[in-house]
Amino acid sequence: MNKTRHNIKDILIIVLYAALANADTWEQIADFTLWKDEYLRPYIGLKNGLPSHDTIQRKI
Repeated sequence: MNKTRHNIKDILIIVLYAALANADTWEQIADFTLWKDEYLRPYIGLKNGLPSHDTIQRKI
């Protein structure tokens, strides 16, 4: 059973932007999404909310 709620494209964009901002761990990447939520929303949907660090790690 596949319970995918986050689009892989959205996750990849988050990881790209976070990596450019020097985020090194999954937790830092997830924290980046919290800090830059308003900036990211025009570029990615995030219709199911912000992904957790576990979700980001599983998707990548």
